[in-house]
Amino acid sequence: MGKWSSSFRVALDFFFPSFCAGCEVYLGFRADPRRLCPSCEVKLEAARQEHVSRRSGGGSLDAFFSFGPYGSEPLTTLIHKIKYQQKDWIFEALEPALRRHLCGFNLESMVDAVAPVPLHSWRLRERGFNQAEIIGQAVAEHIGKPLEKGLMRRSRRTKPQMSLTDKSLRRANVRGAFEALQPGSAQGKSFLLVDDVSTTGATLHEAAAALRQAGARKVIGFALAA
Repeated sequence: MGKWSSSFRVALDFFFPSFCAGCEVYLGFRADPRRLCPSCEVKLEAARQEHVSRRSGGGSLDAFFSFGPYGSEPLTTLIHKIKYQQKDWIFEALEPALRRHLCGFNLESMVDAVAPVPLHSWRLRERGFNQAEIIGQAVAEHIGKPLEKGLMRRSRRTKPQMSLTDKSLRRANVRGAFEALQPGSAQGKSFLLVDDVSTTGATLHEAAAALRQAGARKVIGFALAA
């Protein structure tokens, strides 16, 4: 029995090997592919702790904070795999560290709800999911607040922000790209506005403006990487 069991494990490992969600190093037999290797876990935690995550808001945002620096590894690779390779399940590798990070912000007493930055309907059909919504759902569950997805929409298609290197072009690209679906529907509420990446802050500021149109009293921005 032991011999057959061992042979089965070897065969299973051969056909269904498990690799780190970040660096793709082999993790061993029956390891969870939605996890990181020890090396990537250490790097992710170090980047998170060293990152200056709080910033003043400005514009339509009252404040902004983030999880880690864009360009650091394995964070950037994980975001790219989720976003561009349609591997939304990889977010689960980030979730434990994200929950630890959120514990330091007392968001439960600061916001009434969580709102993800919406994708344009064309992009949503192409990708099959909204990565900001996945992040927002995890954050909402952690802080015990509702996820509100129907307050605004992306009213026009825009170029991917990462394809534009100039800050002024990025701002122009998303200017007026969001609109409140029902002005006044968020009257007096405070929101945590969530996106995956924010470098210039242009997308978050424009989405926050739409929340203001819906009546939001306060909008705090959050991104996985900035």
